[in-house]
Amino acid sequence: MSNFPPAPSEIKEKTIKQLLTSTGMILRNILRKNWPKELNSQIDREIINLANVEKIKWVEISKCWSHTYKEEKRSAFKLNFFYAKLYYLCAKSAFSEGKIEEAWPYLSYSANLIGFLEGYTYKKEEENFRSSRASKGGKDLQLKKLKVKERIRELLESPPKGGWKSESSTIDEILSSQELKEFISSIGAERTIRDLKEFITSEIVLNPQNQETYQKLRSKE
Repeated sequence: MSNFPPAPSEIKEKTIKQLLTSTGMILRNILRKNWPKELNSQIDREIINLANVEKIKWVEISKCWSHTYKEEKRSAFKLNFFYAKLYYLCAKSAFSEGKIEEAWPYLSYSANLIGFLEGYTYKKEEENFRSSRASKGGKDLQLKKLKVKERIRELLESPPKGGWKSESSTIDEILSSQELKEFISSIGAERTIRDLKEFITSEIVLNPQNQETYQKLRSKE
């Protein structure tokens, strides 16, 4: 599927035969991308058989597909693809019979629906991209926090001579540690933790393993 609609000058230079060919290719590519198990010739036969039905029901539309796909019930995308295909096939049939004036409105309707399909696809891809980026951002954030936690643990395991004193002084000493500041800067985590002192406090006071380490390395005086 093309990323951008054709320019007006490009359309102006095309004959209806060329437009039919390009429309057919676009629809074939949409079919291949979204319903790869379907044969283009088979689905064309199924769809054109409904050309003379006045009120086409969803059950008849869905039967044009031979396989089951993971998609929403009564998919708007599938519905609009069906009609884009139907109008294209009607235009193609009219053209082959020399009914050029009849072919044009069919082709116009098909082009309008293809525009919807392209817009729908773009919107979905944009949503997936944003969701993926948000997910990746969340994972990166958690990874940075885990690295900072690990660094706090390492600093806690390296007490000053004589051991750690009170919890508050231990927290303040680790908070002012140049090693910790440089480490946070090196992994780009300056904005990851809003309140670093609170973060360190939580790690030393509430983390059972770190609390056990602190008690072992606490000054005996």
